[in-house]
Amino acid sequence: ITDALTNIYNRRYFDEKFVKYINESKRKKELLCFMMIDIDNFKLYNDTYGHIAGDNCLKKIGEVLRKSIQRKTDLVARYGGEEIAVIIQETTLENILNIAEKIRINIEKMDIEHKNSNFGKVTISIGVVYGQILSNQRVEDIVQLADEMLYKAKRKGKNRCEVLEKK
Repeated sequence: ITDALTNIYNRRYFDEKFVKYINESKRKKELLCFMMIDIDNFKLYNDTYGHIAGDNCLKKIGEVLRKSIQRKTDLVARYGGEEIAVIIQETTLENILNIAEKIRINIEKMDIEHKNSNFGKVTISIGVVYGQILSNQRVEDIVQLADEMLYKAKRKGKNRCEVLEKK
């Protein structure tokens, strides 16, 4: 259930748990947050510094994420490559925004050099979907919405968070 490189949950565990989280959210009519996090310009990072440096970068980011998401009900998992998925239950939009910004800032504060980035260091972009899960929504729908927010953050310059609040 754990990704060997980042020491956070792996994709298989995420896939199993996300279905349960969505079904529970629908049943209890509770709000749910899903974040998709992507390391900005990570291919360029690997091309510049090598894959071993890329692996070390992923390890450090995994450590920051483990420390940033601490409630037992929350979940952080490696979704694939340099993408990380986060699920947070039962909290406010204000808290979600604070968590996302805390994660973004903590990654930036690691000050990992990335000379081919506009920021000169490793940064992340975050796409967030927050709100009530509708009865007809599937995991794929939620992931697609978060992806759209993630790509919006990338188009707006990276190193930022974009949120879709579903009402």
